[in-house]
Amino acid sequence: MIPSVLLLGERGAGKGYVANVIAAHSEWMRESKGLEVAPPEEADVYQIGQRAGLRSQTLTALPESLATVALFGAKRGAYTDLREDRPGLFDSSSNRRSRGGSPDPFDAFLDEIGDAPLGVQAALLEVLETRTFRPLGSSYEELPRTTDARIICATNKDLELMVKNGQFRADLYDRLSWMRIVLPPLREQLDQLQVIIKRANTALCQKYKIENAEPSEPDIRWAETYEWPGNVRELVQVLWMWHLYRPALSLSEVVEMRNAAILRADETLGSVLEKRIFEELDFILAGKRAGYRTYGQLGHEVQRLAYGAIYQYNRRRELKNDELKLLFTSQNPTNVRKQISQNRPKPEKE
Repeated sequence: MIPSVLLLGERGAGKGYVANVIAAHSEWMRESKGLEVAPPEEADVYQIGQRAGLRSQTLTALPESLATVALFGAKRGAYTDLREDRPGLFDSSSNRRSRGGSPDPFDAFLDEIGDAPLGVQAALLEVLETRTFRPLGSSYEELPRTTDARIICATNKDLELMVKNGQFRADLYDRLSWMRIVLPPLREQLDQLQVIIKRANTALCQKYKIENAEPSEPDIRWAETYEWPGNVRELVQVLWMWHLYRPALSLSEVVEMRNAAILRADETLGSVLEKRIFEELDFILAGKRAGYRTYGQLGHEVQRLAYGAIYQYNRRRELKNDELKLLFTSQNPTNVRKQISQNRPKPEKE
């Protein structure tokens, strides 16, 4: 078994699905023992992947200390209130064992490997080179622990560019590249889109036990002209909404409705606010709403709404001090809480 697999592709291209396929195939190979046994149905891939012992960890926005514990575990007393050893993702001790008594190999899926902190990258390099790791809090008098994991990594980032910019270790990239699988975006598979839609729609109907209706030919032709920026994930979500609104909406109308409701990543608070103020002023000029008494009243109204939104956000999320520090970087969280309380929305008069 090769030590690593690297899955590359845009968001929604199916990297997580392929990781489960790899784990499911390993399980099938073990169960079949070389005999001519038909592989399981595609709909069971996720279940078989879990049964095969696939372990997953997403590394996005995970601080180095938490990522270290999640992957390599921690010894009792390594941090406050840890009263017993905590196993990590690579720990083989709890894995099932073969007849000979040794643990079966398993797959460890690290999603968004491009976001791994540099310290975690160094520890992963040791796992790949020596098949060993050290839990947090281990003394150097203790022998490192061994792992039977094959590492499957996935990212939508350009790791080669990150290596050139010093953001990703070159030696780790080399060792992760035993097998590289590049998943093409949906827009590069338009000649196969009709088949992809049919398979995705069938699987969706089976999973949620809904009527297996299929998009019309005009819908398929339109889909072949759309870019599908969210790839297969977006396609499945669009099909789901199409079933909800069928036959009232076409696929193109579902996409238009979804895109109108999504705040795009390239939209800033300023651009969204500008768009909304433009609409408000157009409504006033069209006679649909009353105008503001003064220029300053509009600015005051925007400020009031912003303060109200922050108050409601804090109330729903129950923000902690470290989260307030991330939101308001140059202000003491205690002072932020005071201002949020002072500017809470006033109850409307009856």
